[in-house]
Amino acid sequence: MKISLTQLQAFNTVYKLLDSCYEQTKSDDIACLAGDMLFLGDGSTVGPAVWSDWMDAIENKEFLNKQEAFDGMINFLDIDLSFWKNGDGRTRVNFKRWCLCSMESDKSKSLRSCSFFIQ
Repeated sequence: MKISLTQLQAFNTVYKLLDSCYEQTKSDDIACLAGDMLFLGDGSTVGPAVWSDWMDAIENKEFLNKQEAFDGMINFLDIDLSFWKNGDGRTRVNFKRWCLCSMESDKSKSLRSCSFFIQ
């Protein structure tokens, strides 16, 4: 059976990943982005541009398979974490590497590795 996610389901999955990483690192930068992803009562996100950035990242696709959702997440992080990097871009690259690792089968090991990648 082919798995398909809606825009919102994929967005919420990225939020959960960021939240898990925050729990491991207590990084203010990750908390800031995750906080911007929360929804207000009117259906908009706390960060006014976050949903628009997400739609750009997933190329406005209505439904996404797992690979498209993952690619969208990486694109989204490129957009919204562009401010959050060392001069050489290492932090963002390492965060993306952690995201890749967190998709592996041993999620608990990947979560423990989060603090290593966010340095």
